[in-house]
Amino acid sequence: MSHRIDETAVLKAASEWAERTGRNTETVSSTAQDVMVRLKSKLTASEYQGALKQLHGQYKRDNVS
Repeated sequence: MSHRIDETAVLKAASEWAERTGRNTETVSSTAQDVMVRLKSKLTASEYQGALKQLHGQYKRDNVS
């Protein structure tokens, strides 16, 4: 079963990643929001959905730069 990843899920994953890695949660969440705003402004709805899934996956894998 596939579920749609939305901005709330990305922010939650970012917050959890920050906690796991000892980063500042507010800074990480703000950065994630900025990234999503930039992506949303330049991608189609379908492309944006794919980008959200990718971003969510990066935070879940601890693979964020």
